[in-house]
Amino acid sequence: MTDLSNAGTISVAGRTVPRFGFGTMRLTGPKIFGEPADRDECVAVVRAAYDGGVRVFDTAWYYGPDVASPIVKDALSPYADDVVFVSKLGGARTDRGGWKPATSPDELRAGAERECRLLGVDHLPVVHLRWMPGGEADFDGMLATLQSLVDEGTIGAIGLSTVSLEQLDAVVAAGTTVATVSNPYGPGNRDDDALLARCGELGIPFLPYFSLVSSQQHEALDTVAQEIGATPSQVAIAWQLQRSPVVLPIPGTSKTAHLAENLAAAAITLTPEQVEAVG
Repeated sequence: MTDLSNAGTISVAGRTVPRFGFGTMRLTGPKIFGEPADRDECVAVVRAAYDGGVRVFDTAWYYGPDVASPIVKDALSPYADDVVFVSKLGGARTDRGGWKPATSPDELRAGAERECRLLGVDHLPVVHLRWMPGGEADFDGMLATLQSLVDEGTIGAIGLSTVSLEQLDAVVAAGTTVATVSNPYGPGNRDDDALLARCGELGIPFLPYFSLVSSQQHEALDTVAQEIGATPSQVAIAWQLQRSPVVLPIPGTSKTAHLAENLAAAAITLTPEQVEAVG
């Protein structure tokens, strides 16, 4: 088994898990739409992630749509007690693969039921309110619907995704327990430094996605990678792990070799100078 001990652990909705997750978005076709080129390989990747120590799997019914979560089910079902799914509601897909908001109570409820059906479960441990303006319901309305799903037992805990610091503060001030936050973040995207800092103050796990780097940061990643004999992507993951103890990286892939490379990044410790150089 891959040694994720250097990454440490974190509590997600009351469950202690390794601080290294797996995002399922890449288990789909191009542009997160349709079936992958090699579904069997994708199933093998998810199994290898679990065998490598990963316990948090970030997924959504609209990855594909209806593609990523069934792959997870085929790979891991019947599920071990330590598997933690983090799903999301608030978005949907157009017939041509575009994105659109799905924020009404009926859409959110249908999405939760759909995700449960795809994964083969009757309960979703954590569900992110994925904020996507332009839908039928506003942010507060979505939050109220998700709280109803918590009260009914379909959802275990509420997370927030693609939100601002102000939105997080408002939700916390209103008395809602926020299980996780997930926003775009990485060496090349530091827009949410203040949001991450607040998550650190509150002890809320922060799951970064779309952690791509700009061309300017690529040079620094390459330099550090050459210094330590790693790949630039491994350096980026190691940087995330050292950026804050509440960061829970969720790098995804559809290839087992790439998965092994990602997991190996947990063993990398960057010097303070290298962390500063990357971002």
